[in-house]
Amino acid sequence: MTKYIYASSNLDARYASEVSEILRAPPSENPYTCLKQALIRRFTMSDEKRIRQLLSEEQLGDRSPSQFLRHLRSLIGATPIDDGHLKSL
Repeated sequence: MTKYIYASSNLDARYASEVSEILRAPPSENPYTCLKQALIRRFTMSDEKRIRQLLSEEQLGDRSPSQFLRHLRSLIGATPIDDGHLKSL
């Protein structure tokens, strides 16, 4: 419960509004875990969105090629894509 109180009192307004139902009526069992899972579910980019962003929206910009490759790797996360494909992009 202590972790829940600390986390909920330090949430930014944008995030708090997304989990307001949990903040208004915290569950009696594992309130922190419930809050954490709700935030992760609502703010984590889906695999489909990450791949779509990777293929259509990303540009090198002012990054070095190695920085850009690291950024692309972070976007794909656990999705299995060969580094050769990323480098060709």
